[in-house]
This record gives sequence, structure tokens and C-alpha cells, in this order.
Amino acid sequence: MSFAPCPTVGRHAWILQAANVARRERMDAQQAVAEITSRLNRRPTPRNEVAHAVQKVFSESWRGGTSSPGIRVQPIDQTPKWPAVAKVKPYDEHAVGVADLWERSPVRFDDELPHSQEILETLFSTDDLICAGRSTYEFTTQQLWCFDDLSQWQFIVPSPMSAEVGTTQDGIQSAHCLDNTGPRRFAVIECDEGTADEQAALLLHLSRKLPLALVVLSGGKSVHGWYFVVGIPEPVIHKFFRYAVSLGADRATHTRSQFVRMPDGLRDNGKRQSVVYFNPETTR
Repeated sequence: MSFAPCPTVGRHAWILQAANVARRERMDAQQAVAEITSRLNRRPTPRNEVAHAVQKVFSESWRGGTSSPGIRVQPIDQTPKWPAVAKVKPYDEHAVGVADLWERSPVRFDDELPHSQEILETLFSTDDLICAGRSTYEFTTQQLWCFDDLSQWQFIVPSPMSAEVGTTQDGIQSAHCLDNTGPRRFAVIECDEGTADEQAALLLHLSRKLPLALVVLSGGKSVHGWYFVVGIPEPVIHKFFRYAVSLGADRATHTRSQFVRMPDGLRDNGKRQSVVYFNPETTR
């Protein structure tokens, strides 16, 4: 990624310029926000500064326009990299919902307490390096057993890390980047479109393709499904993602280093990211 280093003066203009670079590189908005935020030399002010800049640059009205004096938003190749969303779904979106996921879950937590540590110690080894984030700009990578209380964290990379620190594409050392993300352990599917019940129906449909291990409510409007993919060739996983995207899934989570919601973690709006389906047998 050809981002210039973040300057100490003129940082807002740099954020707009970086958003334009991310758009030309065909990154989606969520990934662009994460990548740009990780390169800042101070916290965004206000907190939605990066998200607002990315939204502005990625919007249709800004294509070919001017992001700020001296920064030209270049036109981008409109050739689709991912398949278009199918107009007709090969499953009944209303046949099942979130409640059905809960009823079908082999393991259910009904004590209203967070079980982040227990869940992750089932899905990972306690010696695995885990990258977790309290936010997209406050994160760390360390062995799972070193974390005190992951139920207070928002984000996690759904695969073990290969090292505590890696090098970003512009040469910056970071605890969260593709360079220090290990082989994929889970393919995570999320959707921002449709109701939670409609998303649950999609996740159950996809479980016919790959084993569904975990379903997490985001604390917002999306539902995340974790599919166990150890031993499955990457081209097969990519085909799975393409099929999911054709049914309305977000392609951002195809990136191995992409943060997803921490199971039973705490969102920044104070809502618990509840687990509604957990099948540890799929990982054994």
C-alpha cells in the first residue's frame, strides 16, 4: 500500500489523501478506515475523523472531484473484483432466524455473563498469538493466556498471528497488519444488509459449505459467522467468500488481518457482542 508517512502538520489533508489511495487500491471502506487509522501518529480527533474522510472520498459525488486544495481524487477502475449480489437467493431468507441459531447451538450460555476467554481458549491454543483491539487504533498482539479480560475488548483477528509485530506495506512496524497474520483459521462472514434474522438465514445456508463454529451479534446491525477452515486450500476459501459476497456478505473479512467483533466482547456503544451459536466440535 503506497501511503506516504503521516505528517505532524497537515494530518487531516493526509487522511483524505490516504483515503483516495485506498480507494484506488480497491479497498472497501471498513478496511480503509482500519488501515489509515493504524498509520496515524495520534488519535483521530474527532473519533470519527477517519471514517468521515473515507465516506467522503468513497462516495459517488467525490469521484473525479477535489478532496481538499492540492489533492485530486482520481477516477478508479469500475471493473468489479467481486461478484454482484444475486437478485434471487437460493434459500428462504425468512425460514429461520437468530432464535433458531440459539436453539440449534450445541453450547449455550444463558447466565448473561461474558464468556470471551472460555470461547477463545476453545477455538485457539492458549499459546497462540492473538491480536485484539479495544478500538481500531488501540490494539496489541500477545499470547492468549496473557490477556486478563477479553470481554472488555471490541475486536479480534480471527486467526493466530505469526509474530508480535509485522511490517505494513509502507514500512511501518505494527502489531496488526497482514505481514504478521498467520494462516487463516476461521473465515468470518458478516452482512450489513437485511435484518438480523435474514443474516442468520444466510449464515445457516453457508454452513452447508463449511462448518459453522460461532455466531456473534455485533452489538449493532450485523451478525458474524465464523467458519472453521484449517486444512482447506485458500482457493477453496476464496470461492466460498465469492459465493457469500454474491448473497450479500461483506467482502472486507476476506482479508486475513481484518478485525472482526470479539465474541462476547464489549462494543464502544456499551452493548455486549453476544454469542448466539457455538459449536466447538467443528474445530476438533
